[in-house]
Amino acid sequence: MRVTKSVFTTITLSLLGLFPVLLACQRAEPALPNATQTPLTAALSTPTSIASTLTPTTIITTMTATSIPSAIPFSTPATPYPEEWLAFVDQKPSGYFPDTFISFIRQDGNGLLQPKMFEEFYHLVEHSLVWSPNGKYLLFDWSDFGQTMTRIPVIHVADPLRRKVTLVAANNAWVLPSWSPDSEWFAASLLTTVTTQDGKEQDTYNLFRVNSNTFQKDRITTSTSSDLYPSWSPDGQWIAFLRFTPESMTPKPGYGTKCNWIPDYIPGCNYADLYIARRDGSDPMLLLKSVYIHMDRYEYERDRVYNNPAWSPDGKWLAVLTGTEQPDITLINIETGETRVLAPDPALDIYPSWSPDGSKLAFVSDREGNEEIYLISQDGTDLVNLTNNAGIDFNPVWSPSGHYIAFLSTQDGLSALYVMNTDGSNQTKIHNGLVYTRPAWFPLIGVDLKKYFGFGNNTLNQVTHGANARYSTWLSVP
Repeated sequence: MRVTKSVFTTITLSLLGLFPVLLACQRAEPALPNATQTPLTAALSTPTSIASTLTPTTIITTMTATSIPSAIPFSTPATPYPEEWLAFVDQKPSGYFPDTFISFIRQDGNGLLQPKMFEEFYHLVEHSLVWSPNGKYLLFDWSDFGQTMTRIPVIHVADPLRRKVTLVAANNAWVLPSWSPDSEWFAASLLTTVTTQDGKEQDTYNLFRVNSNTFQKDRITTSTSSDLYPSWSPDGQWIAFLRFTPESMTPKPGYGTKCNWIPDYIPGCNYADLYIARRDGSDPMLLLKSVYIHMDRYEYERDRVYNNPAWSPDGKWLAVLTGTEQPDITLINIETGETRVLAPDPALDIYPSWSPDGSKLAFVSDREGNEEIYLISQDGTDLVNLTNNAGIDFNPVWSPSGHYIAFLSTQDGLSALYVMNTDGSNQTKIHNGLVYTRPAWFPLIGVDLKKYFGFGNNTLNQVTHGANARYSTWLSVP
């Protein structure tokens, strides 16, 4: 895992070579016994047949690159949609490292909240902001370098209703956890100790599920490889994830001869195998070999690319990346084993994001010269360029109502937070600061977060760190 480069200082670049050490490891807890679950489909009862059919050679291309229309604006509805809120990470310049703030804002740019309960985490809040489906908890990944200048990644769970932030996993957590649909658990990759076939102990990442009330950790994979990027199915019965094995991580020519067990550390180790397992880890099945993993791209001043497999809302499809340096988005049908490239093109296609009704996907592509956000139907038709500007547009996320898409864009210089209608109209910058990580929509619609969480009034505070000062609208908590 790498630290996001600040546009305000070049010191971060000098730290990229310091990452390969994580300070502490946690001995794995016993695996859960197999649970009796209702199969997702009859096809999944025969894992060997699915594993044998889902290979990169079965990808079916259904369309060719054509001229792409821009979005057609439509008028604003006479009755405004109910309000929706976003959580995001705002970054401010402050000396040696930038300060970062967990912030909330309404889709129209009003009501900015930066709760004081997060003040102690101002330094280096990282990539993961993930609301629980019931809107009660917010997961976030926070890290600091400390006196040893060694990165210490941790996962916290925030409970704004009770003004409580709980440290869940310290020194051993990979980013990008995934919530179960009932908000009772979240799946995370935690560093643990495993025994290899030759009897040696080694530290690697396995999947755990963590209870949101008790924070009990149940280990759900026992692999000697690294299991990362979990994604919980919409019915709550399955977890998709990517497994990094020595075979899957074979480096490309020119990048050395060895891939580490954490692929970010070695350039060119861009592949993993897609697996699916039941929520307790039983019945693991290989779905697709050599899924492409897109790494950080610091030249665009932004966060790591999200690699979690993306479930369709009906749970029938998974969207992942396949290919080489210019990957395509591939859809895998869980019921039939069919794989299909969504919008084949020699260009880069990343960030697949399903609409709430599953009929469309938003994604990012540079097929017209720079990275824009596109909209496409699930069957690969009706491809439309939504953004069509000179900046770099990325990290599209649908609002729960399906009326809006939030995204990040450099069209006005720094990476800022924007919201648009889902046809590309009414593109509005709703926060002018530097936003470098994927925003997260609050899952409840028509809720005023200030009233919902019982926060007080905003006040303007000045916080000074040595010779550097930062100014921000802090939330005054009674």
